Amino acid sequence: MFIKALSVLALIFTCNALSAQALETERTAEPVTKIVDEMPRFYSYECESIMNEDKRKQCTDKAMLETVYKNITYPPKAKKDGIEGTVVISFMIDMDGMTSDFRVTRSLREDVDQEALRVVRDKLVEWEPGKQKGMPVNTQFNMPVRFRLN
Repeated sequence: MFIKALSVLALIFTCNALSAQALETERTAEPVTKIVDEMPRFYSYECESIMNEDKRKQCTDKAMLETVYKNITYPPKAKKDGIEGTVVISFMIDMDGMTSDFRVTRSLREDVDQEALRVVRDKLVEWEPGKQKGMPVNTQFNMPVRFRLN
């Protein structure tokens, strides 16, 4: 009897795990949209109370840029070599506002690319998802990161 009960429990846990894997596969199998009615927005607590959509977008865009440039470290060798320019990081923002699939789509130089990738991946983590016809969708987002010596 005890062995039967253990077998049933093992079967239930296995089915539950497989169900969770299937759900995860379904979520990631949703198409990624490049053009949407509403683009994803970086989440910023300071901007939440702004009711005017245009002003709220300006606030979240500013918060996103401040987050990037506050956390970026110019690679010393790139600085020494006088390297300037823009790196573009492409990533997906899913229907829950989670980010994944980070790629450098416009490269400047390996050390600079990796720093841009690090900051975007590690610091721009909370997003409001993009929307199509009012519904959240997986959205591709391209983030330019400019490196400029002063």
